[in-house]
Amino acid sequence: MASSFLDVCRFISGVAGTADFTVGSALAGYQTPSTAGAITSASYSYRAESADLTLWEIGIGTWSGTTLGRQIVLANSLGTTGKISFSTTPIVGIGALSADLNTLRGDTNALRNGCFDIWQRGTSFTNTATGTFQYGPDGWMLDSVGAACTIAQVFATGNSQWAAQITGATSNTDVQLMQRIESNKAAKLAGRRCTLQALITNNSGATITPTAGAAFPNAVDNWTTATNDLNAVSFQSIPNNGVVRVALTFLVSLNAKNGYEVWFDFGALNANTKTIAITEVDLQPTPSFPAGLTSFPPPIFFRDPSDELMLAYRYLYPVAQGQVGLGTSIVLPSLGARTSSTTIDIPVSLPLPMRIPPFGFVGTTPTWQASNPTSGNVVAFFDNNVPGFLTNAGTISVSLSGGSARGGLLRFSSTAAYSGSQGDNGNLFVSPNVNLLLTAEL
Repeated sequence: MASSFLDVCRFISGVAGTADFTVGSALAGYQTPSTAGAITSASYSYRAESADLTLWEIGIGTWSGTTLGRQIVLANSLGTTGKISFSTTPIVGIGALSADLNTLRGDTNALRNGCFDIWQRGTSFTNTATGTFQYGPDGWMLDSVGAACTIAQVFATGNSQWAAQITGATSNTDVQLMQRIESNKAAKLAGRRCTLQALITNNSGATITPTAGAAFPNAVDNWTTATNDLNAVSFQSIPNNGVVRVALTFLVSLNAKNGYEVWFDFGALNANTKTIAITEVDLQPTPSFPAGLTSFPPPIFFRDPSDELMLAYRYLYPVAQGQVGLGTSIVLPSLGARTSSTTIDIPVSLPLPMRIPPFGFVGTTPTWQASNPTSGNVVAFFDNNVPGFLTNAGTISVSLSGGSARGGLLRFSSTAAYSGSQGDNGNLFVSPNVNLLLTAEL
């Protein structure tokens, strides 16, 4: 729950009924909010109760400096989420509720890369296949309808370092950003009320009202067919040049145990001057929250970027990657071999298992070079038996031979023979722009 905490804070409200709580006096042995250090405009969880305890209410309120608001009522003695009309001035205590403590359990966010720290494919991407979701930042897919939009990593507004900025294009009619969640992560959402939130910056030239959607696959982690679970439900509106944290609480289907996907629909971005930036995206169980829009979502879980990267490796792993700007090659540590006249194999051992055995590569196939590759998208193989770099006049293709979730053989096949001899061993050299990624994405 998005609330701060105060120590030893209970007071008698100065008013009864359904009005916000003014401070009459501190209860004996307790402090008033001001004495306890309450911060103006901060949100606090509260419990209000009648002296005989027959009426009570719990919720979240904003401290004005003199008054504690009753903006969200989570539960009450009548079994509703409305404000209790207290017949006498209630006793109000500020403290932690169960949902506040739930956020202390560690990684509550079912989404990965919610702060857009990880971009293994590169830090900018154009959705070339309009009307089709395509991966960009790790975990996230972009769909542009009518004309291709771009998505790029930019500095963020808020508490995260990075955001994903979507830039429009002439004739664009719709933009959506979506993430699929593996079944073992989605299971904790199944059958529970959950809150989806994001911090969005709108520079589209007009007020926008994004919508949320969600679906589950009809078989475990198999997205051949899927069933909608949430259909175009509106978030809060965002004015032009505005920054708004949007948040929506909804009941997730029990079928989320098969996996889950959520998406944001921003509508048309029909000019390259129109942009939307999104960050701090979070989806977590919030069983005590009422369904609908909320202005007080739970705190998002800021995953450490190093942990985020290890999670990203489960779905996308850089098996051969140079370092842009280095100005020299990188040597893969595994000792490879010329296993036939037209193949060179490099053993690959992954630091952790991928989701499934990788089924393909992401990235542009490099060209072959018979010398140390210091620029471009180029690879070379130094043969320790010659010794020297092997030559090849054919066309190179890349595959994973004998692959499992833990690795395999990175195979460079050619339409022509390599120099050297079968069985020769050596190391692969990669230039700065090489970026070959094994994929096991959903």
